[in-house]
Amino acid sequence: MSNETEFLTPPEVAKVLRVDKQTLKLWRYKNVGPPWMRIGTRTVLYRRSSLVAFIEAAERGAVA
Repeated sequence: MSNETEFLTPPEVAKVLRVDKQTLKLWRYKNVGPPWMRIGTRTVLYRRSSLVAFIEAAERGAVA
C-alpha cells in the first residue's frame, strides 16, 4: 500500500501529533483537526496524506 492510500488509526495519529486520543475525539466532535472517515459504526481512520496536509497547513498558520 502506498503512502497515498495508507490509513492510520486514532492512536497512531495522536502519537504523530503528540496529542491525547481524547483530543482527537474532541476535534472530531467539533469538526476540527485532520480529516477523518468512519468505516462501519465504530472504526475511525485517517488518510496519511490528509494528515500530512493538515500538518503542513498548521506550519503555515492556516490551522487555528
